[in-house]
Amino acid sequence: MVNVYNDKAKNNNVSSKMHALSLDVLSLDPSEIPQEVKDVDVVVCSMSFHHIENIAHASRVLASLLKRGGYLLVVDLLQSAFGIDVADFR
Repeated sequence: MVNVYNDKAKNNNVSSKMHALSLDVLSLDPSEIPQEVKDVDVVVCSMSFHHIENIAHASRVLASLLKRGGYLLVVDLLQSAFGIDVADFR
């Protein structure tokens, strides 16, 4: 999906302003993230937090990518129409 997003951004001439990255937030230390991927306006994390055991660490890593005043948007499943709770997957 990252490649699809980046291709669409390039085809619409906005790749200089927006691009997607795939990061292993479980193994990264915020201090080890290269400067060239830091200082972004918005970080979007969609449908992955329910797979992450250490949400606090993942949040710190994602927040470390943001410039001052940036936004971290997390979209995830809390409970489905079938009554399956996130805790059932941990």
